[in-house]
Amino acid sequence: MNDIRSHTWSLQVKDRNRDMGLFPGKEKMPIEDKLLSKILEDFSFDKKYSMKCIEDNRHNHITACYHLIDKRNKKIKDRNENYS
Repeated sequence: MNDIRSHTWSLQVKDRNRDMGLFPGKEKMPIEDKLLSKILEDFSFDKKYSMKCIEDNRHNHITACYHLIDKRNKKIKDRNENYS
């Protein structure tokens, strides 16, 4: 099977995401302590299991809550900075 990256047309397009982000499974996802504390308090998740799920970027309700709340907080912060 041919690798899509080996085609000449794909080499002409610069991949903006290649140098960005983390690689789940190879690197642990960073955890923001304040946000972790918030979801542990609000949802009564187990701390040790929650940390493992977030670090491994597992697809479950814990990481979903973590990332959705983080995204909401960043959106609110951005909105406050732009409109104040």
